[in-house]
Amino acid sequence: MYKLTLSTIFLLGLFYVISPGPAKIENFPPISDSLKSGESGDTTEYPNVAAFYSELNRRQITDYFRDVYRRQFLFGWIFPPVNLNYSPQDTSKYIRNYYISTTFLEEYVYPLHGSVFVNGYEPYVENEILGIPHGPLGDRMGVGTKFFASKATIRLYQNYWYQRVIVYFGICFFTYFIYKLWKKAVLQDL
Repeated sequence: MYKLTLSTIFLLGLFYVISPGPAKIENFPPISDSLKSGESGDTTEYPNVAAFYSELNRRQITDYFRDVYRRQFLFGWIFPPVNLNYSPQDTSKYIRNYYISTTFLEEYVYPLHGSVFVNGYEPYVENEILGIPHGPLGDRMGVGTKFFASKATIRLYQNYWYQRVIVYFGICFFTYFIYKLWKKAVLQDL
């Protein structure tokens, strides 16, 4: 029974590791009623980056992309992604290698699968934080002839299935090795 349970856990873990996830940023549909950004750095300059102007706030933006990311995994209906919050100053590390205007940065991770970063900019929030008077347009960004309340930039970090399998087998091997060492140490103490 013990070996059957361990074998089942190992096979379920292996199935999780080889299950597919999003392969490219194009797998993320745009926010409804949004405008896809064509600015430098938001298109093809950086791999797997996309940006959208919209009327949504932080909660709505992050909920949207977390749910989209979750639906793209076979195990997403069982396990939600791990949510990590970062300082807005870290945007240059994870989104682009230069500073962009930002008021929040969140990462959604499926362990051994990769992650997606969601960076957002809300001029109203920035003005509140900095104590700057609000503008006559209500702290909105103008793009062409339209005005928007926020801009969301997302970046997908993926890894390949064979990399995940190698790491998974390494984890299993070292877990077994540590268990054997622990068992030996416990038996010597008796």
